[in-house]
Amino acid sequence: NITMARGMSMNIQQHPVLPPNTLLAEYQCRLKEAMPEGHVYSDIFSIRAPPVDVSTDEELNEITKLCANAFLHTPAFGWELFLVNVTKGKWQWRQAFNDFDEGSEMGIWKVIKRTPSEVLMEWHDTLSGQTGHTYIAMHIPPKMEDGRPSPAGSQLSFGSSIITKKPLLDTLTTMHEYYSRMLLAQTLNTMRMYTAASASDEPTSK
Repeated sequence: NITMARGMSMNIQQHPVLPPNTLLAEYQCRLKEAMPEGHVYSDIFSIRAPPVDVSTDEELNEITKLCANAFLHTPAFGWELFLVNVTKGKWQWRQAFNDFDEGSEMGIWKVIKRTPSEVLMEWHDTLSGQTGHTYIAMHIPPKMEDGRPSPAGSQLSFGSSIITKKPLLDTLTTMHEYYSRMLLAQTLNTMRMYTAASASDEPTSK
């Protein structure tokens, strides 16, 4: 069973550089190599999440899948998907639940790499000629010696990278950063609703 305790405040941190051991950092380097003349923008935001009780990679994979689906069903991402549908003229809505296996697609997003704790999606915009990545990850620290989840809690991260023909305007960068913070906060709230609903569905012992 995967459980998530309640608590933690909405304190969102923006990392000054991409952590080097993440899929986002690895594939950002590949973008630069593929388009050396392009301009690359990247960022990653993290928020402390409640302690999560997982014991295996399979359970970690399930909680990461839960994170990705929570992201997919936030109100903010719903508007983004709507705008993508309008501009593309091809309507594709969110599935009730997505496994986020490598190769799976949603709109202009395609899952290109997965680890038990990370989901990396790539997207292409043929109208603007832009390419980028969307990244979701859940970091869970090792358990305590008595087997309980670490009181430090887990860390939910959301990151982006984009390569453009011209540098992004400061206004667009500021808007993107605000949007990323909103997405991350809504993702955590949606995860809490998922886990609360799952807990209420569990049979109670008599």
